[in-house]
Amino acid sequence: MAEQAPYFNELKEPELNMRWPSIAACREYIRDYAIMKKFTWKMPKNDGDRFIAVCVNEAKGCTWKFVARVSQAKRGDRHTCMCKTLVNEHTSSCIGNREFRNTLVDSNWVAAKLEEDVREHKTVYKARGIVKEIWKRYAQEITYFIGWHARQKIMERIHGNYEESYRIASECCVQVRKRNPGSIAACRRGVDERLKGMCISFGSCLKGFREGCRPVLGLDGCFLKGKYGGMCLSITALDGNNGLFPIAIYLCRNECKETWKDFLEALEPELTLHEQKLVFMSDQQKGLREVVEELFPNSTHRFCFRHMFQNFKKDNGGGALFEMLCWGAARAYKESDAKDWMAKIAAEDQGAHDWLVKRNVNTWSRAYFESYSTCEHITNNFSESFNSWIFELRDKPVSTFVFEYTKMVMCLLYKRNSKAKTMDSNGVVPRVHKIVKKLEGKIGDYTWHGAANGMFSVEKSKDDCWLVDLNTKTCECNQWQLTGIPCVHAVCIIATSRLPLVR
Repeated sequence: MAEQAPYFNELKEPELNMRWPSIAACREYIRDYAIMKKFTWKMPKNDGDRFIAVCVNEAKGCTWKFVARVSQAKRGDRHTCMCKTLVNEHTSSCIGNREFRNTLVDSNWVAAKLEEDVREHKTVYKARGIVKEIWKRYAQEITYFIGWHARQKIMERIHGNYEESYRIASECCVQVRKRNPGSIAACRRGVDERLKGMCISFGSCLKGFREGCRPVLGLDGCFLKGKYGGMCLSITALDGNNGLFPIAIYLCRNECKETWKDFLEALEPELTLHEQKLVFMSDQQKGLREVVEELFPNSTHRFCFRHMFQNFKKDNGGGALFEMLCWGAARAYKESDAKDWMAKIAAEDQGAHDWLVKRNVNTWSRAYFESYSTCEHITNNFSESFNSWIFELRDKPVSTFVFEYTKMVMCLLYKRNSKAKTMDSNGVVPRVHKIVKKLEGKIGDYTWHGAANGMFSVEKSKDDCWLVDLNTKTCECNQWQLTGIPCVHAVCIIATSRLPLVR
């Protein structure tokens, strides 16, 4: 493995009178050469005009020595230097002790070798990935901490200094407000002037939420992976085509009741301008429920059932049976169906049934959701999608994070606007067309009979019958009410009667 260091293939052997553009370039060359040959040197004496390196085993009799001097006519660190003395041989004992963990391989050297990959090819290394890459390229072992420090240095060289980024955070907010009228951009600092939180919400996103989104807001947080860590709290919505719609972010030290309150307080005046009562969805983060109840007393708060079921399994055990029963209760559209699922759970384990009831079925079972939001989601997956969307920003300094996030939101809104211009002029979005088209393929399983004033009876079998009212856009299955999209029973009538989808 030691001989298979491909990134050293073009490195020449040192020679007398060999030239370099500067002392720094000469020193870097000799460092690379020593790492390639698996030995370490030290500098007994140096100044601005010369560079002297001897084998680290000089005291044991090794004679390897290298001396370079700046040309006499052009003194200075930036001018040509030349090899004046070279003893390019080691003792046998020195050669036998090859360095696979060379002290010359520090975080600065590692960062210099990998920076181009990260900058040009957008390669994102983690610390352990850097350790593996240095062994693969140079057959050198480095510690995890050298890899970690190297990664930080690469990130700072490309994206800026983390400390400076915190200092200019307030100016970033000024620029956001200046360039995006109607935006919320503010920093919170402690008594020591350290940044406690930074809130960013663009005016176009707030307007888009009020005028084009359902009143459903996902609340979530994800870890920042930069030099000092932290959290990115987020508020996201869904547009009419069920696409992710970012509302606001809050960069802070940690996720707790205080930070959620600071965040939501800043957004409360804008969010409550929505014409409908707000519906929040979260993962039951600590303290968040109390904050929402305090700041938005008239809102509804749902909890992600996927996270709730994970907690359920910890307290009650899991298994395929309970997974089927619990998710059945959560996904049911009708109260009667949800109660049937809950009865089956109680029959298996009364304690498990009581555990679910204690969590208030109104917050996690679809059958008990209010229909005005026309959103049947029982998980917070769209907030998780936002966390994935900003994944590549999470290791950046604060100012770089905001700059890149601004570009991402700008591009997203531009693409959505361009796509909207090609949509159905009646206002039916592609997602709805796709759903209705799929349901039309199932209408052969149903028959219907007309009644008076837009009322219809739809049957699938002797025991399965649903009453559909096209005037009020309701069906006994409750699916049309909760989603805002005609259910298969309504589509059966609309399609076979050749009625317009939009009335």
